[in-house]
Amino acid sequence: MVLARRSPPQSSRTSETHSRADPASAVTLRISMHTMKSIYINGDSYSAPDQSLTVYSQHLAQLTGRTVINRARSGMGNRNIIRTTLQDLHQAEPCVCVVALSFIHREELWCADAVWQRNPQLNARMRSTERQQGSRFITDSWLSDADTNSLPLGHRRYMDICRQWSDAYVDLYMLAHSLTQLGHDYYIFGAAHNTIGAPELDFQYRGYLFNLPQYQWCQQNPRIRMLEQFDIPTWARDRGITTSSTGHLDTEGHLLFAQWLQAEMVAQGLL
Repeated sequence: MVLARRSPPQSSRTSETHSRADPASAVTLRISMHTMKSIYINGDSYSAPDQSLTVYSQHLAQLTGRTVINRARSGMGNRNIIRTTLQDLHQAEPCVCVVALSFIHREELWCADAVWQRNPQLNARMRSTERQQGSRFITDSWLSDADTNSLPLGHRRYMDICRQWSDAYVDLYMLAHSLTQLGHDYYIFGAAHNTIGAPELDFQYRGYLFNLPQYQWCQQNPRIRMLEQFDIPTWARDRGITTSSTGHLDTEGHLLFAQWLQAEMVAQGLL
């Protein structure tokens, strides 16, 4: 994916707009400050391009007439989504960034070359958005029990759900501030279903989380949907929209979600 770098104010810029959602793999985006901002989307499988149907990024392009770049990939965790978003937009022209976050319990693991050599089936199955060969981060959603047992002992650790919730909102707080600092507008929500209902999340911890300054800042920000209060499967169910067993939308559902998202972005002054 190639995004146009920021140009000095006095230099001329080429204006190039598209009314389609372009694959993230081969997009050159050139936007003048005098044209409509493009829309950048990142997330997991709830937002990812799918050859078998038309996803909401494509519908959103048709509804808005804007360039929509979809960076979402199946199986991605939030750290990967946030990191690739900031990498893509670090020196890009200002755009409207839509971040559709995943399950907070998805963890990233660093896997060295040797792991892939011992487990070629895992290597073939993993669709990393970063390095396709050699050592790289992956999300643990791609790992079976057998895969996990083949990893170094340091990766096989207890994942603390309380830490994951705290990290999620600290990361979200920093993402929003980073995008603002880079000159990008944003709308952020959780695409995957997350709930603060696990037995580990007792009232003492919930009191800590709810009083965390970063949590409260996100809660007061109208451009952020709280992760435990919104997700695509629940959004669809509440409206009687058909989904797969995992809550993924079909083409009609993606169209309805694109229309809802467009209305939300208009209400926030993003379109």
